[in-house]
Amino acid sequence: MTFTTQWTGAPLILVSGTLLTAARIIREPVRAFASPGVAAALGAAFAGGLVPSPLAGEVARLPSLVRGIALSAFVADSRAIDPVLLRNALRANSGRSLLAVWSAARGADVPGLMKASTTPTDLLWGADDRLITADDVTSARRLLNTDRVRCLPNCGHWPLLERPAETAEFIVTADVR
Repeated sequence: MTFTTQWTGAPLILVSGTLLTAARIIREPVRAFASPGVAAALGAAFAGGLVPSPLAGEVARLPSLVRGIALSAFVADSRAIDPVLLRNALRANSGRSLLAVWSAARGADVPGLMKASTTPTDLLWGADDRLITADDVTSARRLLNTDRVRCLPNCGHWPLLERPAETAEFIVTADVR
């Protein structure tokens, strides 16, 4: 007996979720030589993950220039992010939690997972994202059942923090099937 189903819900929305190059580098570090920019951003993320969560949140209180340098791998303009929102996000996404994500990523076959998904998927990322390449987006579009694709100008890897209004608008206007 064969069952077929038709998707009747909202699409999956990947916000900065097409990290194919980054995932390859995490799984096979020798690949860093092929994508040094992504590797440098990953190195900054890993170093940030070594900072205990309570201290990571204090980055938001640093002088603007220092904060910008510390967050350059992740955001286009750290001055554009609400300091309280940034502090809370850094506290929640650093230290052990970030290192746990890295550990899980080492075991994940991201292209295989994308290819296996039949869920309609929307993609949103920042034009200045140093962790996602143009090839990543092209590959994700090929691997996934992609509906909407949007690249936010003047935005890095954290659209939820950098461009919250546009990110929310993209999410709430998703086509519910």
